[in-house]
Amino acid sequence: MNRSVFQAAGIVLLSGAVYAQTLGFGFVWDDARNIVNNPGLGRAGALLQTVTNLNPQHLTYRPLLDLSFALDYKLWGLSPFGFHLTNVLLHAAATFLVLQVVLCLTTSSRIALSSAAIFGVHPIHTEAVAWIAGRSDLLVTLFTLLSLFSYLKSFSKTGGKAWLWMTAAWTGFALALLTKETAIVLPLLLVVGLYLVKPQNRASALIHLSVMGGLALLYLGLRGPSLAASHFHAFRETIPAAVFLIGEYLRLLIFPFPLKPLYELPVLSLGDPKVMQSLMIVIVGLVALGYAFAKESVLFAGMAWALVALMPSFALTLYNSVSPIAERLLYLPSVGFALACAAVWVKTSNRLEEKTGTASWRIPLSLLGLFLLSLATMRSNTAWIGDETLWKHAVSQSPQTVLAHRNLADYYLEQKQLQKAIEHYKQALSLKEDDVDSHYNIGIAYLDQGDLDTAIAHFKDALTRQPRHSDAYTNMAYAYHLKKRDDLALESIRKAIEANPSSAVAHNSLGNLWAVQGLWHEAAEQYRIAVALQPTYREAETNLRNAVMKEQQE
Repeated sequence: MNRSVFQAAGIVLLSGAVYAQTLGFGFVWDDARNIVNNPGLGRAGALLQTVTNLNPQHLTYRPLLDLSFALDYKLWGLSPFGFHLTNVLLHAAATFLVLQVVLCLTTSSRIALSSAAIFGVHPIHTEAVAWIAGRSDLLVTLFTLLSLFSYLKSFSKTGGKAWLWMTAAWTGFALALLTKETAIVLPLLLVVGLYLVKPQNRASALIHLSVMGGLALLYLGLRGPSLAASHFHAFRETIPAAVFLIGEYLRLLIFPFPLKPLYELPVLSLGDPKVMQSLMIVIVGLVALGYAFAKESVLFAGMAWALVALMPSFALTLYNSVSPIAERLLYLPSVGFALACAAVWVKTSNRLEEKTGTASWRIPLSLLGLFLLSLATMRSNTAWIGDETLWKHAVSQSPQTVLAHRNLADYYLEQKQLQKAIEHYKQALSLKEDDVDSHYNIGIAYLDQGDLDTAIAHFKDALTRQPRHSDAYTNMAYAYHLKKRDDLALESIRKAIEANPSSAVAHNSLGNLWAVQGLWHEAAEQYRIAVALQPTYREAETNLRNAVMKEQQE
C-alpha cells in the first residue's frame, strides 16, 4: 500500500473518531417522535404505507430515512447506541466518498485528501451526526456523492461498463430523492463537475445529464404541490431576511462558532447591522467567486458547489416558522466548502514550499489544523448528550427564542421538576404572550402542583387563542373535577369531544365522570369508544372491565 491509502484510511477513521463520544448519547428532540414514540417503527405494514403514500398534503416523503430507522430498530430495539453508531458510520462513508469524488474532479491526491479531512472534522456537522434525526442529511449527501462519483467514473469507461456506471448514477439520484428533497440540486452539481472534468464523449455525458434532469422534473411533478403548500405560505420580509440568511450560512461554514440548536430571525430592515454584516459577507463571497472563475477553476468549482447545494436549504429556511437556520442543512454544501479550502491550502502551501525550499512544516501544520477542528467538533458534540443539556445550551445561546425555553420546560415537566418547568414556561410567555403550547403546558404544571385555579386560567388562555384545543378542555375538566365542580367538568369534557371526536383520552375522561356519579352504563359506553379509537389504551381497557362488572352487579 502507498502512503495515500494510509492517509485516506486515517482521515476516514478520524472522521468517525471525532463522533465516537456520541455513541453514549441518548435520544433528543424529534427523536422521540421519529423513533421512541413511533408506533409504526417496527411494523412492516406501516413502513409499506410510508413508502406508497404520495399524498401531496404531506410535508415530507422520505421513505429511505424511515427504512434506516426501522433497520436500526430491528437490530438494536430502542437502544440509542445503535442509532448513533449508524450516523457515525454514515458520516465516515460520506467522508470517504468526498475523497473519491474530489479525486475524480481534480486528479490531485493532495486536494482530495485535504478536502476529505476538512469535511470529516468540520464542526458544522455536529447537528447532522450527533442528532439521530439529522440522518436525512447524512443519507442524502451519501447518495448524492455516490451518484456523482458513478457519473464521473463513467467518463473513463466504454460500452457496457459505461452504462453500468451511469445506471449506478441514476440509482444513486433516485435513492437521494427518496431520502430528502434537497437532492433535487444534483443535476446542477453534475454541471459543476463537468466544469472541471472534460469527458471524451461529451455528447454522451450531456445525454446522461439530461436523464438526471428528467428525474428531477418527474420528482418535482410528484412532490412540487406539497412542497409549495408546506413551505411557501409564510413568506417573511424577503430582501432583508434573504441577505441575512445567506450571510449567516456562509459565516457558519467559514467560522462555525457559536453553534446553536435554534436560531432566531429577528425583525430586520435593510439598515440593520446584522443585515449589513451579512451583506458584506455576501459581497466578499461574490468578489471571491468572480476571482476564482477567472483564475482558479478548482476554487470556483468548490464555491459553486456550496452555493448550488445551499439553494434548496435556503429556500426552506426562508419560510421556516420554527428555526430559520438549521446547521444540518450545511452538510451537503460543506463538501464544496471543503474543496474550496483544500484548493486554497494546496496552492498556498506549494508557493510557500517554493519560497522556503522545504516542506517539513506541511504535515505538522496540517495535523495541528485537524487537531483544533477535531477539538471544536468534540466540544460541540456535548450539547447533544440529552434533552436537558441540549435545551440548556439552546437557552444559553438563544435566550430570546421561545422554543428554547418551552422545550427546556417540557423536559422539566416530563421529569416532574415542576418549579423549573414553570419558570421556563413563564420565560417563553414573556417572549410570546400568545404562545398556545406554553399556556397549555404551564397549566399542566400548575395542575400537577395542585394550583387548580392558576391551571384553569392558563387552559382558558390556551383556548382563547386556539378554541378547538381538545386537550386543554380535557385537562380543565379534570381540574374542575378536583375542585368538586363536576358540572363544569362535564361541560368542559363535552366541549373536548366536540372539538376532537376521535380523542380517546377525552372519551375516557367522560367515562370517568359518569363512573363517579355511578352511571356505569354511560361510563362503559364511553370507555368502549375510547378503546375502539385507541386499541392500546390500557387505562381505558381496565376502566371498561370495571364498569361492565359494576353494571352487571346492579
